[in-house]
Amino acid sequence: LYQLAIQTYTDRFFEIAGTKEYGWQKVHSPELYDVITMSIGSTNVTNHCAMYLGNNKILHTLQNSTSHVVVYGKYYKQYTMGVHRWIGMKN
Repeated sequence: LYQLAIQTYTDRFFEIAGTKEYGWQKVHSPELYDVITMSIGSTNVTNHCAMYLGNNKILHTLQNSTSHVVVYGKYYKQYTMGVHRWIGMKN
């Protein structure tokens, strides 16, 4: 598991390891503390993520910036690739 996470971190981590086998479930609508993956810019590769805080707000950090809370509105929704919920891993 650890080796897989290291190998896939730079190659679409949530698309490969964001599965029930690794403790994640892809869902349709975000709930508190879900991870939202996005493809910001002219790419179809997941290159950004945010934590959903409820009330249509997300916490995220852009390059060369501090973390901040913004509205999860039309701009970010258009780039959303998936919403992932932590469900835990089986031992």
